[in-house]
Amino acid sequence: MKNKSFIFILLYLILSVSLYAQETEIFIGNKKSKLAIAYAQVFLDNHIIGFSNSKGMLDLGIKNLNKSDSIKLTAIGYKANFISIEKLTHKDSIFMEEEIQTLESVFIVDKALTAREIIEKTKKNILENYKLDSLNFKIHKTETRTYEFEQFDIEAKKLTLILEKEKQKDFEVRLKKYVDSMNNTIHLSRKSYSFLFKQLPYDRPKIKKIGDTKFFMTPHDPLSVIIWSYTLEKALIPFLNTDLNFKLKSGAIPFERSYKVSEEINNSNKKNYFKKDWYQKNILNPLEYDFLKNSDDYDFNIEKTVHLDDNIYYHLSFSPERNRKKIEGQVYISVEDFGILKGNFQLVDGKNLENINLKLVLGAAMKKNKHEVTFGYIHKTSGKYIPKYFSIKNGEYNYLHRDYRMKFVNDNWLKANDKVTTTLLLEGQGLELTEITFEENH
Repeated sequence: MKNKSFIFILLYLILSVSLYAQETEIFIGNKKSKLAIAYAQVFLDNHIIGFSNSKGMLDLGIKNLNKSDSIKLTAIGYKANFISIEKLTHKDSIFMEEEIQTLESVFIVDKALTAREIIEKTKKNILENYKLDSLNFKIHKTETRTYEFEQFDIEAKKLTLILEKEKQKDFEVRLKKYVDSMNNTIHLSRKSYSFLFKQLPYDRPKIKKIGDTKFFMTPHDPLSVIIWSYTLEKALIPFLNTDLNFKLKSGAIPFERSYKVSEEINNSNKKNYFKKDWYQKNILNPLEYDFLKNSDDYDFNIEKTVHLDDNIYYHLSFSPERNRKKIEGQVYISVEDFGILKGNFQLVDGKNLENINLKLVLGAAMKKNKHEVTFGYIHKTSGKYIPKYFSIKNGEYNYLHRDYRMKFVNDNWLKANDKVTTTLLLEGQGLELTEITFEENH
């Protein structure tokens, strides 16, 4: 009998070296705050074998687990921990480090939705999720425009009586300096200002300017450098030493209207500059974005699920499903209420919003080749989403290679020999960027 008891004890001790049959209770907490982490998940071989409770306590049965096995401990917003079973038996607490991370496939909502279903639920919940009729913001807006020439040149072919022969050489030198200054710089203008925007239910929005507008501009306004009349006037008239009025005509086949010089009237008051158009409809109501408004024209895909601002969001991408659409982008949509937190979109590579190519016929071309939008919202504790930032960038490519004639008027009689014949070559890229940020007024 003693021998049987001895054999039984010996077998038990041998088995217990590699197998454990006890319950292990461990506290799961935040490494910094030491607070409990509720619903942390325990994985073994990619299978969930346990959860911490609301107080952070993990009751883990490790029956029939080998010493060499390891478990994986995960929680939303924390780095994953890998711990061997052997070490686990000697622990009464595990503290996890915070980390914003991409969620794995285990974080799935009650029903697996398709990307199309997510978009439809987003559209359906727009009025519920966004404050559209009761708003009070301080808005900061910056408008930046740039123009950069790939090539720019003016050839003065005929100066006639407007410029004396002995002065023509000096004129050519000065004209070359002007051309070089246009080519070797980025022409820029920037306006920055703030205003209050208040919208009450069933009332018109009220807008009030705050303070002065901040201005910066290079010697040539980027909006003007591609206007042929401005370009020729600024390039030639100051060097011709004449105050005569003139008309401009272009080539044998007119492409633009004739232009007659007049006194420059500048009514813009820089201190009071204020443009009320701030893409209000799009910003306050995401349904105005084309990928939602005409969602049937786009193909949507779920890229992944991510953890942002203590909430879980679908990360969706979209692209044109029909040829007439030209934008693609991405958007982050709440798993909980289907509100849009942020997104961006731009032209598909190789696409243009508009394209006119008359280089061979009229020496002119234009392409609207840039269109980029970025937007973001804040998810308030009230459950509503309010604007945080918005930006839109538009770009246009231009090309002109044409002959222009400047005919000068003296005593209301047009003299045929008082003229300048030129060839203008202009090719460049312009960009217009509007950036808007929001502060909530209380």
